[in-house]
Amino acid sequence: MDLSGLKGMYEGARIGILGSGPTLNDFKDELYSLCDILIACNGSIMALDPQKNPLDYFLYVDSESPARTWFRESRHFHRPNGGQVNRILPNSLLPYDDIVLNSEIERCKLQLELLEFMKENPSDDKAYRNFKPSSDIILTNGFNFNYEVANISEMDIESSIYGGGTVTGTGSQIAWRMGASQINLFGCGFNNSPGAGVYAYDNRGEPGATTDDHKLCMDEILLQIQSKGVKVISFGETSLTSPEVITY
Repeated sequence: MDLSGLKGMYEGARIGILGSGPTLNDFKDELYSLCDILIACNGSIMALDPQKNPLDYFLYVDSESPARTWFRESRHFHRPNGGQVNRILPNSLLPYDDIVLNSEIERCKLQLELLEFMKENPSDDKAYRNFKPSSDIILTNGFNFNYEVANISEMDIESSIYGGGTVTGTGSQIAWRMGASQINLFGCGFNNSPGAGVYAYDNRGEPGATTDDHKLCMDEILLQIQSKGVKVISFGETSLTSPEVITY
């Protein structure tokens, strides 16, 4: 894990985490009055307009991200003050992101490194999660996940960034590291249903869903964040039990 350049950068800020659930659409017009910093996660950007909805950060974590429509669309988003939106991503996806690493030669070099890393761990098909780029390539906003916990009670967000709570769980942990005093969740219903109607955008051809395990992990992440004195609010209905819920 690195993210060293982000630690404490927004001390006391209200940081918004944008998930892909339909309730995101209910609050799009209020994002900028409710939040100081916005982190859009995965496909949430498909519900936004790159001309009307500037973003501070775009976070993606799925191993299949480069093949997703929202990955391609993300290049159209910019920061509030101009310039390409800042991207946060696992180190294992750096070799495939031509925005963060625009040199094709460097990307090919890292792709070979990643392949060699996987060959060194033939029995672990998830070994890519622990991949670290070569020392001469610096990615301040890159990180590695920790999935190696026997049960949720063993999690410790002080020591690792944990996967398992969906990308919004990752975003919440990053927001806490950034120094948030309040984390606002949008589109984080965790209603566990696949298919149409549970996304803020038309996700046909790119299915996905949350699970009970995702929900349990997300609640544990948020409880640990709250124990650090950070307020967590879900704007919109959610099946999560840890955040305060505000609906209009």
